[in-house]
Amino acid sequence: MRLLLPLALAVALLVAAPAAHASPASPIAAAAARRGAATTRGAARRGKAKKKGRARALRCPRGTVAFGSARAPQGCARPPASAGGRFDALNAALALAPRASRKAKGPSARVRKLARQLASGMLQRVQAGEPALRVVRAGAARAAGLAPASLPHGIARVASGAAAASFQGLPSSAGRSVSVKLEAGGAEAVFDAGRGVTTRIDVQTDENGDATSATMEVTDRRGSGLVFGMGEKGPPTPTCPTGAGDLPSRLRQEVIVGTIAVDGRKRYRRVVKQVIEGRWHGYVAVSARAERFDVALRGALEVRAQTESTATGKVLKREGTRTFRTALDKRGVPIGTDPASLLREMRLRGPKGRYLSSGDVREATTLVAFTAVAVGDVISELHRGDRRWYDDRACATIDFTSSPERVAKGGRADWEVVALGADGQKVADATWAPASSCGTLTASGTRGPSITLAVVDDAGRWGPEPYQPACATAEVTTTGGRPRPFDHTIFPIAKTDWRIEINVAYREDMGPGVVPTEMTGSGTVAIRHGEVTAQGDGQWSAREWAAAVDNTCGQDMMRGRDVAGRAVVGAQLNDDGTISVAFTALERPLNMAWIEIFPLEGGRRTVTNEKPFCGEPRRAKTTADITVAVTRVERPWGQ
Repeated sequence: MRLLLPLALAVALLVAAPAAHASPASPIAAAAARRGAATTRGAARRGKAKKKGRARALRCPRGTVAFGSARAPQGCARPPASAGGRFDALNAALALAPRASRKAKGPSARVRKLARQLASGMLQRVQAGEPALRVVRAGAARAAGLAPASLPHGIARVASGAAAASFQGLPSSAGRSVSVKLEAGGAEAVFDAGRGVTTRIDVQTDENGDATSATMEVTDRRGSGLVFGMGEKGPPTPTCPTGAGDLPSRLRQEVIVGTIAVDGRKRYRRVVKQVIEGRWHGYVAVSARAERFDVALRGALEVRAQTESTATGKVLKREGTRTFRTALDKRGVPIGTDPASLLREMRLRGPKGRYLSSGDVREATTLVAFTAVAVGDVISELHRGDRRWYDDRACATIDFTSSPERVAKGGRADWEVVALGADGQKVADATWAPASSCGTLTASGTRGPSITLAVVDDAGRWGPEPYQPACATAEVTTTGGRPRPFDHTIFPIAKTDWRIEINVAYREDMGPGVVPTEMTGSGTVAIRHGEVTAQGDGQWSAREWAAAVDNTCGQDMMRGRDVAGRAVVGAQLNDDGTISVAFTALERPLNMAWIEIFPLEGGRRTVTNEKPFCGEPRRAKTTADITVAVTRVERPWGQ
């Protein structure tokens, strides 16, 4: 979840960072601290009125919310409900850094200005949906020709002549690259911004070079400066719910803020680290929108302080780390819940597992605020998810079967429609709003993962002329998201033409000593839609006895000749479902002409006969093999 903590981290530096010895930046925290101190003094005057292991009950200032218990709150906080509130929480965390020496000097104005610019660059990239930083690697030969200007918002530097990298997301004000060290899982770099201001960056990246965690340290020539960092681990949030409406995910957010102050030979480093991690599980309702979620978060706030030597960097003194922890387990949280309303559900413990005391109000306020921010991030992620699986219809799909293949006038069309989640499984539930403008619609229901639709042509309008199909539509919302509307049409029986091909093989045998007649012929006829009869053209060719004036019966009966000519073919669709075909050779109408009846699908038939030849009544034996092929041709609409 590349969410808002990078934004919070960036804009936390857009306001002037307090010096290491500054008082708390949050008026609420300051008021709570004063009230807590007063309560402690009152308890001391009353003779240690605290119970063993538990602080006296806190009274929260007006405008804050108690968490833990309404009667005996464990702390007071005003969790941020917007981006501005998040930034206030970050500044409050920065103010938690323990005080350094009164003589120590904090970061200069130039350091704070550069920090604001670096944060703005990260902010703009995250708002655009890009990673806060991106490390782009290149070979030495290629990198040698790269100038910083050729890499938008990036800086290139050849390191040891073997590799180069650009840090996309850094403004040019970060300065020139002094050194770059590339590793398998990240990179370290140092940039010189001039006038003694130096920026050190340590980035851990994924396989694409996108930053999974980044720590930046901006210091001046004295060594004073600001430290800030962000980290996010764990798998990304699923882009789509399952068919059952489940959206399981994990969350881990880490923020580091701190100050570095210098007092002569000593450097005071104060860092506050906050980690929020856990699991959350979203649920998408049948309305295709996220409805509620379960959350199990654990938060930790660590306050670290150490004193170093400015000359050698050796640690001179380490102060004890103070760790505060919070836990939030809540099921069935509605999406519209204000994170502030969950404060009383949180459990909080101070260092070494003890209950909070009156002096822990600032730490409790900051940690609880960040825990509430994480809950707000879960809600924001679910709102963004609604745009994917509801507005963009990018998750759920529709599958269906229909019958018949074509509809006829006065007929019926049926559909079986089912909604599927992005995981390919049938959704747990769905709502359907079916409709049809092509006939009378009946539906099996309006709820459930599947539906059966039927449309009847009561008006008798379906058909090719005028064109009118069967149709059905349905708007659907499911637990797997909102699919694209179901919209399907079954075409009517199309305009059908009949193509009839006729082939004839004819033989006339007059016995020994006479050349037999052998003929082949073919023709094609097409009956258009709406017609019953049609006529076409054909051709024939034959070899026969060459009868002539000088070659009559009894003369040269073995003399043959080749002849050919045109043929006329015809076809007629009969009411009984048969087809009549005719073939006539125009030059031989008495010898080569047939009319036969075939089934509508065509077929083959042999016709035999006897006829006179040279004065003999039955000398010529004739055989005609007639083959008819019928093809049904559906013409495209409009032709």
